[in-house]
Parts: sequence; structure tokens; C-alpha cells
Amino acid sequence: MLFIRRAHMLIATPTEALRLTPHCAKAPEFVLQDQSGRLLGQLANPAGDGCQGRRALPEQLIARGVTHLVVRRIGEKMLARMLAAGLVVLRAERGWQPGQGVSEQWERLSDASQGAPSRQQQQRNCTSHQGAAHECGGQDGECHAKTHCCASRAATPLIPLRRKVAP
Repeated sequence: MLFIRRAHMLIATPTEALRLTPHCAKAPEFVLQDQSGRLLGQLANPAGDGCQGRRALPEQLIARGVTHLVVRRIGEKMLARMLAAGLVVLRAERGWQPGQGVSEQWERLSDASQGAPSRQQQQRNCTSHQGAAHECGGQDGECHAKTHCCASRAATPLIPLRRKVAP
């Protein structure tokens, strides 16, 4: 059973049109509320600004006084950031919406492995390039983009440029 501290508790919930979104980082905004469900405000989600925004999100929530984050689904990386920032992350039950009270029965997420694995990261991991050079600069299965944030083009082969031949 989860015991939620009743002292000052400000809860952020990822929402779209005041409804709990299924994915934390993709929500356009966060609704701020107290434990009883009283809505206290909204915060634009900086994660829409790419990697820097996703990194800034925990700090922005902390700066607003948020102590708890209620999610339906959250990725491993975002969960790790939230936990490292000291936020308590709770998984809401189906049907719960912002403006309702927080249940003491909810699962408390305490380890990044409890988050959803990143599908994009799995797809980006370069395993073979069939010897072709590609946009990250690697060749023959060597991918330099694996170490870069936002390396979505890593597995896309380059199309060779056609050189004009003088007649």
C-alpha cells in the first residue's frame, strides 16, 4: 500500500484539453492540483522543444513547487530524470482525470526500469549499415550517432551525389 505524505503536496499531471494524456513527454501542458483535486494552474510542457526541453522539464516542475507527478505512461529516460530531481511519480488508474483526488492505492514508480522503453531509441541503435556511409558518418556497422541526442537519421543511408561529367 502506498502512503502519500499529506503535508504540502503539489501534483503535476500531463494533459491535453484538461484530460490525462497517455504519454508524459508528449503532453502539451501540465495541470497543477492539490491532493484533493483542486485545480491550481497550468504549465506549458517544455518537452515539445526537443531534447533540451525534456531535460528542463523536471527543473521547471520543481521550480513551480511540484512534489508529485501523476502519469498514465512515462518513458524510462523521463522517469529517470523525474526521480533524479526528487519528484514522487505515481501511475494513475484507468479513468482518473485531473481535478479528481489522488488515491493512496496507486503504484509509486521508484526505478527507471518501471518506465516504458523507448521505441525510437531501440530503432536508432545502429547494428549494420551494409558497408554504406550514412548521415551519422559511420561506415561498416560503426555508428557515431548512437552517442548523440536526436540521432533519428542514423540508420538512413546517404544517397551518393551525381557529379557532372564534362563533355
